[in-house]
Amino acid sequence: MSWANVVAPLAGYLIGSVPTAYLVARRRHGVDIREIGSGNVGGSNMRAVGGVWGTILVGVTDLVKGAVAVWAVLLLGLGEGTAGITGMAVVAGHNWPVWLGFRGGRGAAATLGVLLVLFPLGFLWVLLFLAVGRPLQLVAVLHVVAVVSLSGLAVVVGEPASMVWLLVALALLMVIKRLEANQRFRVPTGTETSRRVLANRLLLDRDQR
Repeated sequence: MSWANVVAPLAGYLIGSVPTAYLVARRRHGVDIREIGSGNVGGSNMRAVGGVWGTILVGVTDLVKGAVAVWAVLLLGLGEGTAGITGMAVVAGHNWPVWLGFRGGRGAAATLGVLLVLFPLGFLWVLLFLAVGRPLQLVAVLHVVAVVSLSGLAVVVGEPASMVWLLVALALLMVIKRLEANQRFRVPTGTETSRRVLANRLLLDRDQR
């Protein structure tokens, strides 16, 4: 292992940490996106600030961050293993950016960027679920189903174990971020209430049904 194999994931984390939604909301609309809507620093919350075009701008930029970081690692000949770890680091950086006190987005677009380069079939798989979920108003539910099922898809199509574990890790990053919801796991007291809130966060990406 060379120094480049260590630096690449660190660089990936810093790239992922660039808070696209925060910067766009500040520069173009003069607001702190963390204080708007869900407080999510990502494309999904940009709709409340910049409308559809703001969402598209942020989403595409975050996707490109993930794709370019992973592609650059492959271009440098550092191997798919380092590329996968770098991809995870980009998503982690997006979810917990050092520049914003570790309050970030959900990592959906960044994850798609990683998949686009390393597992294109998985990229299309997630897009299919999102396309089905949009008219049914089940995007949040089907998104988590799509990402969690990626590792199973990889096994079915014969991907190596390293890819399967990468997809498991990406799913875990998404699940942890949804449960945390930028609130450091603070949930209402009471066992039943806590379970309901956590279930809503995981499946619906919000605290209440």
